[in-house]
Amino acid sequence: MNSNDIISQKLPRVCRSEGKDCYLDPIREKLICVTPEEAVRQKVISYLLKVMKIPKELLDVEAALVDYGVKSPRRADILILNEDEEARYPIAVIECKAPDVAIDDRGVEQVWDYCKKLHAEYAVITNGYDFRFYHYDNDEKDFEPMDDLPDYEEMLEVKVYDYTPPKPFCRIPFNKISFFVDKMEEYNEFLAVYSSATVKKIAVNLYECFMDTDHKMPAGKYKLFTLIKDYGVRNLTCGNPSGFKYNGNYRSFLIRYKGSIKFISFGIQPYSESETILCIAIDNKKTSHHALQYALDRCLYIDEKTLFFFHKGNISRSKTVDLQKIIKRRYSQILGEKGLNLGELEFDRQWRFDDDEVIEWAENMISYALIRDEFRDMLKNQKLQNA
Repeated sequence: MNSNDIISQKLPRVCRSEGKDCYLDPIREKLICVTPEEAVRQKVISYLLKVMKIPKELLDVEAALVDYGVKSPRRADILILNEDEEARYPIAVIECKAPDVAIDDRGVEQVWDYCKKLHAEYAVITNGYDFRFYHYDNDEKDFEPMDDLPDYEEMLEVKVYDYTPPKPFCRIPFNKISFFVDKMEEYNEFLAVYSSATVKKIAVNLYECFMDTDHKMPAGKYKLFTLIKDYGVRNLTCGNPSGFKYNGNYRSFLIRYKGSIKFISFGIQPYSESETILCIAIDNKKTSHHALQYALDRCLYIDEKTLFFFHKGNISRSKTVDLQKIIKRRYSQILGEKGLNLGELEFDRQWRFDDDEVIEWAENMISYALIRDEFRDMLKNQKLQNA
């Protein structure tokens, strides 16, 4: 690892989000504002992935030290990890500075301190052209300089190919969902205890559709937005307007809406012991939040095998009619006589994101969530103006 190795790495594509230029970070899977320091970090990440061939699952970026048992609010720029049967743990700490920041004793001591707290053997600090490498010497009980960072296999002292990747996702056959719905512990995490058996089966089919990345929603121009990429599954923590936090696996789509790039994601969560919700989340460089929490137990209308996703369009502290006026101008096809019709799905098969019926349903859900989010921003601005 040297300046030529790093400089030669390509930066991620630059996206425009909320008026700012951002990189789409391959490890954090988030939009990160473009800065000189971030450019160095992204080139280092690219080198670790493409040249050193470190699995992305064994890199942690802007890693919270508290996640590794250290009582500190601080974060390390990049951690290279190893894993055993019990946990993943750091073996190297890399700190990145902007190119105009000189590497001094204070910066070196900072990365050493991180290594000592994390019990990591290797320390690196760089500003993109100046590199310092260190290895902890057990005899001297101190860090000793090195000429370069060893190969990943050498740092692990085993072959990198001993790393076992996560098992591929395997769906439950449609005719077996009823049998498995109450028997799989991982599904209890997102199903409300007292949701009906029918809602639980529907929620499991939706969740498995979201997790099934073998089937992609087609990229391209939709009426209200452009789908840049079906991004697959991300683990997210999202808030809602009431201040609650939800963590789980979401199916994410990178979209362009009104000239801004953002993620919009589908997930299933328990809202209470008696309600399971379909969540449509939006995240950009600032926040990750639920734009829509659709209560499957209350809002879904079931007519034999046909599911109708109706919604009243209610948003707290606002008149439903005001939101409907915007929908009428922007996306009138979801307006119905009794409110909003967000789509229909036949509950007779496994749903997939390349299924025409599912694509239409997903487009409606995404479009409605975008309009709701925009409407909430309008309400906030009005509140500020009236304050």
